[in-house]
Amino acid sequence: MSDSDPRRCLFPPAIPVIALLASWGPGRVWPIPLVWPSWTFWTGLVLFTVPHPLGIWAHRTFRRHHTSVNPRGDVVAIMADGPFRVTRNPMYLSLLPLYVGGSLLFQLPWAWVLLLPVFLALHFGVTFPSGAFVYLVNHGWHVGTPLSGRRSKRRSGRRARSSAASGTSRSGGETRTTTQPPKAPSGSL
Repeated sequence: MSDSDPRRCLFPPAIPVIALLASWGPGRVWPIPLVWPSWTFWTGLVLFTVPHPLGIWAHRTFRRHHTSVNPRGDVVAIMADGPFRVTRNPMYLSLLPLYVGGSLLFQLPWAWVLLLPVFLALHFGVTFPSGAFVYLVNHGWHVGTPLSGRRSKRRSGRRARSSAASGTSRSGGETRTTTQPPKAPSGSL
């Protein structure tokens, strides 16, 4: 992974696992007196086990398209079938119910204190950079290409869009005539 790659993040499954383990420690030192109803065990068991098939389905979709499952690995294709038809990040989506289920199943009240930080870490540390990466790849950026100079590229992009109607575009002082219509926007982010 290059320095310009926006996918620099902690390994996603580690975030809820570390938070569950971290919530166990304070629960032993400073227990929160809480009576757990019997339904919390069964609800926790369901929430802890149901997300696994979604993650496995997404994993198999990656393997079928011969692309890396590792969030920092080489991207061969942007997924648009399987569970990716419904959500952009099914593996990350499966981590939150798993975390809530673990907190109910193992009766960890401190895990509820850490729920918001876990959500924010998954959203801003994993999902948001992943979405930015998909956006950049869909708009012609390649891994290893520096992201510097984006402001000037944006300005030249405006010039290119304004001249697209006339069939010309400018790039580095030269004018080219385009023969192909502009591409339609791709699917969802």
